[in-house]
Amino acid sequence: MGPEAERLLREGLRQMGLAGPSEEVLKKFSTYLEELLKWQKAYSLTGLRSQREVVIKGFLDSALYLLALPEGPLGVLDVGSGAGFPALPMKLLRPELRLSLLEPSRKRAAFLRHIIFTLGLGDIQVLQQRLQELAPGEAFDVATTRALLSCGDFLSQAGPHLRPGGLLLLSKGPRYKDELEGLQARVIPVRLPLADLKRYLVVLKRP
Repeated sequence: MGPEAERLLREGLRQMGLAGPSEEVLKKFSTYLEELLKWQKAYSLTGLRSQREVVIKGFLDSALYLLALPEGPLGVLDVGSGAGFPALPMKLLRPELRLSLLEPSRKRAAFLRHIIFTLGLGDIQVLQQRLQELAPGEAFDVATTRALLSCGDFLSQAGPHLRPGGLLLLSKGPRYKDELEGLQARVIPVRLPLADLKRYLVVLKRP
């Protein structure tokens, strides 16, 4: 990660009100960025092409989820992890989180296993399967996804894998209200730092 990318990451987290990362964490973000762009050339992991795009629309966009996440060592199911967003930036900033990354693509799952090993992260498993194939059980405190499903579909499909009272967390664009009819949700408007983009963190609770 070059000096400009590091500056963007520090400034973006500061604008969110999140504690500045330690040098060790910054080094891990730097390795993550370099490995992602290296693998991207062959594996098409994400549409992000530059260091700036990865920092802002990958790392910082993922860190926004922490603004709606309760404290503590939560068990998190990340659905459709892809290149690791939002789960891995969340883990780097909140190392006590226990993650299960659900990613059906063989290539993307291979990258996830590689980057988890390279960064030396613990309490993470990669599940190379679809949400519909996940074994039933109430194992998780929180489920996250990046615009992969509508709010209603995410609640119905991921909700059964949460403990009663568990939370589902999605990041949506300005048309999020179209998905909330008949649902009880808490919505947190946030702005993506260093970009003219507004996000809406939608928090649903499993009954």
